[in-house]
Amino acid sequence: MSNPAPNSYHLPDLLTLTREIPLRTNIHCRPITEASTAWLAALPTINLALDDLEKMKLGLLATLCYPTCDYSQLRIGMDVLSAVFLSSDQRNWRWNTTPGQVLAIDVKQVQNTGDLSLLEDHNILQHLIPSLHQHTSKMPTNWKNRFSRHLARWRYSQATLFSSTEMFQDEDEYIRLKIHASGFMVLFDMAEVVEGLHIPEAKEPDIEKMFEHVSTFLVLAVDTFAYNRSQLQDNDIHNVVRIVMQTQNVPLQHAISLTEARIRSSFEAFNLLEGQLSAPTPPSSPPPKATHSFVSRFWRPQRTPGSPQQDLIPSQTRDLRCCGQGLKDFIIGVINWAYETELYFGEKGEDVRAFGWVFMMTNEGQVQNE
Repeated sequence: MSNPAPNSYHLPDLLTLTREIPLRTNIHCRPITEASTAWLAALPTINLALDDLEKMKLGLLATLCYPTCDYSQLRIGMDVLSAVFLSSDQRNWRWNTTPGQVLAIDVKQVQNTGDLSLLEDHNILQHLIPSLHQHTSKMPTNWKNRFSRHLARWRYSQATLFSSTEMFQDEDEYIRLKIHASGFMVLFDMAEVVEGLHIPEAKEPDIEKMFEHVSTFLVLAVDTFAYNRSQLQDNDIHNVVRIVMQTQNVPLQHAISLTEARIRSSFEAFNLLEGQLSAPTPPSSPPPKATHSFVSRFWRPQRTPGSPQQDLIPSQTRDLRCCGQGLKDFIIGVINWAYETELYFGEKGEDVRAFGWVFMMTNEGQVQNE
């Protein structure tokens, strides 16, 4: 006899996990939110009423993720962020090219182009091309290549998810795909634009890895928050908690605990790498004393992987630290926003924040009480 389905479950305490990250907000929150939300609601391709957009509170999310930007920087940041989050809705494919057509294209052919041409294929972002060109024209080539690569991976990964009709049998495969399908990598790139950061090309591998750690953290956290809505729909198969329950044959709370372990692991990996990149650049050590000039001519100080490069100029070191702080803003911003938006917990967000318990919803929209 099978065990009855639970009527509640307890969320991981991610607020305590991230408590050392300061929660900051942008002073331009209200005017930017009103302007960007009204612009979105007026687009014919949105299919969302102004009231629905306001309940999502994307303006709050943008001001938490981009807390130090000026008005114009925050506006483009929120517009792009809104487009990315609205694109994650499985009911609305936001690209003009069909998923089948996207999957027929080798993703490597549209990577590293250094331009923003893929934006023309997105029915929200295509309206932002002039503004994005204005903000990104002075970004270095390595950023432009990375951004176009992340755009291509975003579209391709979303097409893969939209085309899948069966639940993934491997959570690792799903997570690798969702890291890009979520669009978080694109938003991290935009953080460099709105903050005016120039990351040295030599640090691109470290930045990519740091982005992946944070995207993994956020994807798993958001899927955990979204489980209650997901379990209402049999066709909503793209949720890591549901995948873990099926593939590992474990009950709901156990699946959440396994997901929490991966959330903590990605957070620790990010903190380790971010700490290495943000560490003060050590002074150059002199060559060992020797009487023979051969030693001093060819001796070089050894560097450990992930350690600051000796040849970084102060502005590059500062930008690396700001990049790490920007990713922290995303972590703490998304976690706190999740309890404020009505996307995951309806109007019960404050209760969930306080106690951590989530009561299962029914198809009638009611909550099952204990």
